[in-house]
Formats: sequence, structure tokens, C-alpha cells
Amino acid sequence: MQCQIDIHDRKLLQKYVRLAIKKAGGHIVGKTRYTVFPNGGVTMAIFLKESSVTIHTYKEQNDSLDIDAFTCGKECNPENIIKNFAELLGAKEVTSRYIQVK
Repeated sequence: MQCQIDIHDRKLLQKYVRLAIKKAGGHIVGKTRYTVFPNGGVTMAIFLKESSVTIHTYKEQNDSLDIDAFTCGKECNPENIIKNFAELLGAKEVTSRYIQVK
């Protein structure tokens, strides 16, 4: 994802991903875990009743961002989490791959 905001701003990322999850029908459990690396990149994990969402930002790769959304059940669709998050970030470009396990 290429975005219009500072994707290395941990507080902003946390705010937007939590909003995207809730908007998609997800239920956040526990605290958001994160690490900010010396180069400014961020890795964040949000645990859901339905599973989890992780975010990784990369300064060394043109300020790119990866998000992995995994869910179980029918209450929360991971594609909607990613779509909502991309909209909130003002993403310029989004490439996604959906894997469904039966």
C-alpha cells in the first residue's frame, strides 16, 4: 500500500486500523502490540475475537505498508478490514491477495 499520510506514525496507524476493524464488524481483544524499529518502520499486531491483523511498514521500500488480516467465522470479513484501512489512509495504490481456506 502506498499512502498519503505518514504511515510510520504508530498512533495514527493504531487509530485507523482499530477503526477499520470495528467498521468491518471485528471485535478487538486485548492491547495492540507494536515495535518501532531504529529506521522508523513499525510492526503492529491487533488481536481479534475472530483472529488477528498485523501491519508492517517499510521505510527502505518507498515507505510501503503491508497488512495481513485473518478472520474466522462470518461476522468479520478480512477484505473489508483492508478496504476500510486503505480508505482511511488515503492509499494511492493497493495490491491484495485473498486466500480462503475451506
